[in-house]
Amino acid sequence: MGSSYGALARFNLVAVYLDELKFDEAMDEYRALSKDKKIESRFRELATLNLALLVLDKKGDKDQARSLLGSIASKGKPWFYSATEQLAILDLADGANESALLKFALLESDPSTPQSMIKRASQFRSLIEAAAQGKEINKDSSEESATKVEAEQ
Repeated sequence: MGSSYGALARFNLVAVYLDELKFDEAMDEYRALSKDKKIESRFRELATLNLALLVLDKKGDKDQARSLLGSIASKGKPWFYSATEQLAILDLADGANESALLKFALLESDPSTPQSMIKRASQFRSLIEAAAQGKEINKDSSEESATKVEAEQ
């Protein structure tokens, strides 16, 4: 149990780094947490997920983010659904719509996927399919839908 409290303290340290805009320190601590075999795998994988998102946001490194997310996007792992959703969004950003569609369909069809994520996956899938059919996508309405889903969470 001690290692769980220690891990939580380290996540709090990362929060302090982020509040102070010390992104490199935050990434270093997430990286260290993700490799620390003394803590539970769910905490290591959460650190990996957060590191991937921070690397993408602050460094714009899609390849590194994809690699990190891929390491935890295995069925049965605690952050599988979140990692898979982020990988699908990366696919979309890269124009790999078919790959994104497959990931969103997987999330949408899995009964264990959190409901809010199923709704987002369904909306993304609908947008991808509409784009594939050459339909105009109203950016304002899609942003409104995304905001509505976030508000429901």
